[in-house]
Amino acid sequence: MVHVSKVTKKIGKYHSQIRRFRNQKKTVRIIHFLTHRGMKQHNRIHLQVFLRGLRLAFNEFIFPSVCTCCGDALSERDRYLCDTCLTFRFDMARQTDPLLLPDCVRSSFALWNFDKGEVLQDLLHMIKYQNIPQAGIELGQELGRQWLASGNATPNLVQKVLTCKEPKTGIYKQMCLVPVPLHQSKFRKRGYNQAEKIALGVTEQTEIPLVKDQSVIKTRKSISQTGLQLKQREKNVRGSFEVKIPQEIGNKIVFIIDDVFTTGATTFELAYELDRAGAQEIHILTVAIA
Repeated sequence: MVHVSKVTKKIGKYHSQIRRFRNQKKTVRIIHFLTHRGMKQHNRIHLQVFLRGLRLAFNEFIFPSVCTCCGDALSERDRYLCDTCLTFRFDMARQTDPLLLPDCVRSSFALWNFDKGEVLQDLLHMIKYQNIPQAGIELGQELGRQWLASGNATPNLVQKVLTCKEPKTGIYKQMCLVPVPLHQSKFRKRGYNQAEKIALGVTEQTEIPLVKDQSVIKTRKSISQTGLQLKQREKNVRGSFEVKIPQEIGNKIVFIIDDVFTTGATTFELAYELDRAGAQEIHILTVAIA
């Protein structure tokens, strides 16, 4: 006669084996599910990468990346200007005689001579009105490079920047870039300030920080300076700038950034306001000089 306890133990052992087997099957199913799902995701990712590459190749074939100035092919799709144009196409600028500057402006440096009716004028016009702000950043990068390489307009400052080993400390805390501000109505229309885009390029090359947003604003809308005589230009922009956050300017070496220096009416008016706000030194950096 079989003892009941032994039978119970055998049944319990049997059920334990069944549960273990079922758990093993469940684990296998889970692994299979996860592996299959993982493979599907893996294949989907590969497909997405393939389609993205195909789309870029198609766009490159139909709409090839070319230099905005000369039309030659660009090696980098996100660029607008080729190295040849940035280096050789435009005439290097004559620098403004310091004697012609207001007392509050220490120096003025321009990258190229303005070519009225030619490629550079068209390029600057496109940056303003045809929504290619990235080209402004590229011009700012070149402006920053050439300013550092020249050393002739502001030699002491250039030397300090070149020898400073720790960006955002020391001499950098005493400096800031101030792009000529746009009136809010023009900013809404364009969607960006071209002088600010140029300043972004300059700061990438020099590490000199951009002044905080809305620290300096344009309070009054003025008409275009194009076609106005000097006195008319000065009257047009008189009293149109305001320093909203004086601590961003006070006791600092300030660089005004703009696209073109013509008579200086706009940049000088801004310089007067920065001087009243307590700027230690004021310098002007522009892409072109007319």
